[in-house]
Amino acid sequence: MSKLKADVSVIYSGLFSQWNSDSDELPRFLAATVHVPAIIDTEFGFITRIKKAKNQQLTYCIYHPDIPDDDDHIRPPFDGTVHTQST
Repeated sequence: MSKLKADVSVIYSGLFSQWNSDSDELPRFLAATVHVPAIIDTEFGFITRIKKAKNQQLTYCIYHPDIPDDDDHIRPPFDGTVHTQST
């Protein structure tokens, strides 16, 4: 039997309110855009709905092209995996 492919759809993409790491709430969606201003503390990204992926490992990689850290070194991409628990 073949495996079902995950159904992925983008719900929101653009600018968001400031992220609070101490809260379980997601940032509020502010505006749809594909252009992100280069302003410190600007939150951007996307929220997706993923179906047919229960008990799967999802792998992600986030790359910020040529953005330096505090020591002027280019930040490397960061990646990870997320285990899905619900449908």
